[in-house]
Amino acid sequence: MSLFDDDTALVRDGDVWRGEVSPRWHVGAGPNGGYLATLPLRAALDLAPLPDPLSMTTHYLQRPVYGPIEVRPRLLHATRGHAYLAADAVQEHGVVLTALAVVGTLREDTRLAARMPETAPPDEHVTVPATDDPSLEFTRRFEYRARRPEFEGFYPGTPGIEVAQAWMRLLDRDVDTLAVPVFMDGMPPAVFGALGPGLMPTLELTVHWRARPRTHWHLARFSTRFFTGGYVEEDGELWGEDGTLVSMSRQLARYVPIDDAS
Repeated sequence: MSLFDDDTALVRDGDVWRGEVSPRWHVGAGPNGGYLATLPLRAALDLAPLPDPLSMTTHYLQRPVYGPIEVRPRLLHATRGHAYLAADAVQEHGVVLTALAVVGTLREDTRLAARMPETAPPDEHVTVPATDDPSLEFTRRFEYRARRPEFEGFYPGTPGIEVAQAWMRLLDRDVDTLAVPVFMDGMPPAVFGALGPGLMPTLELTVHWRARPRTHWHLARFSTRFFTGGYVEEDGELWGEDGTLVSMSRQLARYVPIDDAS
């Protein structure tokens, strides 16, 4: 079993799915938001009558702690083509996140095909060395390939819009629909390219699945247009090596510069 599957495993006990929040996905001051979103997703898919997640919005109510967690999914409504589910993740100090998901069946349809951003293939990029920084522990679950091995290699430098981009993969398994959320929160934030590193706790993350993943490497691309009022939006895209658009995301987060956070 991969570390991802081990760290997102849930055991059903009646109407509750029980698991553990693992410190292997630590970033900044707590667990990575994409990793956390996988927990209600796994429980919702276990309950859903249809196979594919289409959309899920997760709100992060308070910071989880590492240790036991309960996920409480419920089926809100189902038709022949779609099912709507909600799930709360609960620890001793209360509900830590809540999610709303739509599940259906993804179909092959390329009548209005998306075009992947132009970039060289993974083997023409440079592997980014794993970090020893304990505040970025979750990045050690991935291999990244960027234009250069340095931190700045994630940022193409598009005028008027901040972009972070790299090829990425989990070290010990290929991505599937369940693992998509951790990819959609798996890169240094785009705003860091303009304003420098900081703390960026996620308030809300929405993921849209557009196709089932089927390649080894995936190109992750994130962009930010505005930093206003202390908050930043980040739009994400995940592309397969074959040019397939696998998923899209939008995240709302608070950005705190390192100098202000210390």
